[in-house]
Amino acid sequence: MSHLISARQTLFGSVHGRRPMRTGIRKSLVTQAKAGLAGLPRLDTRIWAHIAQDKLEWDSLCEAWDANAEPFQIDNPRRCPLCDSNVTNLGKHITAKHPVSTEKFECEVLGCRETFLTKNARTKHMKNVHGIGVAKNFHCPHFSSCKCGPFQWKSHLRSHLKRVHDEVI
Repeated sequence: MSHLISARQTLFGSVHGRRPMRTGIRKSLVTQAKAGLAGLPRLDTRIWAHIAQDKLEWDSLCEAWDANAEPFQIDNPRRCPLCDSNVTNLGKHITAKHPVSTEKFECEVLGCRETFLTKNARTKHMKNVHGIGVAKNFHCPHFSSCKCGPFQWKSHLRSHLKRVHDEVI
């Protein structure tokens, strides 16, 4: 039963009535959680975090815990257990389309009110749309005349020089 408390604690950071765990212990909590989840016969471990959010459902599942339980059988590893769609990368699909947290991540640029389901999606947006968080270390030698760059990659500078200035590096 302590493994199942660890699984819930891994997801939410603490369990009601217990002291919150420090972040350095998270890795061992994940290992303990996996061991505990193996004893739940009706649990698709790919979506345990979604089930753990409903305390009543989680508690009823935990009552059926058995150390000798048969592992849950997955019929089609590419079929999403939440929406039944066929996907190539189930982990990314579940993270993007069925997030455990309902927290929205808003773009931090003033005036841009776009929100994202994952922090990674917001970071990509800020990098691609606003150029924030991108190191731009490659400068065009003709900056004063064409007002171009700086460029994130040397290959981008090379193609710019070839295309605009007819130069090859």
